[in-house]
Amino acid sequence: MLLNSLIYRKSFAKHRSTDVEYAVHLGAYLQARQPKAHALRLLPGARSLLRAYRALDSETRLEHACRPGCPRGVRAKAALVQRQHDAVVPGFHPSYRVKK
Repeated sequence: MLLNSLIYRKSFAKHRSTDVEYAVHLGAYLQARQPKAHALRLLPGARSLLRAYRALDSETRLEHACRPGCPRGVRAKAALVQRQHDAVVPGFHPSYRVKK
């Protein structure tokens, strides 16, 4: 389920979606139940990505526009975590994107 929360296709969409917050909660549950699970290697990246997304959301809400470089920084974080996750699980290729 942790893998599926990071890359799934909604029935009405052609793109792949992610639910990073759900992944973090699943990861915490898995960590408590099976601390040696291979999928937990995705948890630090998912947590990092969730913090970046929340920061972007907070910036947007508070200022009605991101400070210069904010979306680019989140995009860079998303790309880094995507590359890390590509290497963790064979055949797992998530797509973490941040739109303008």
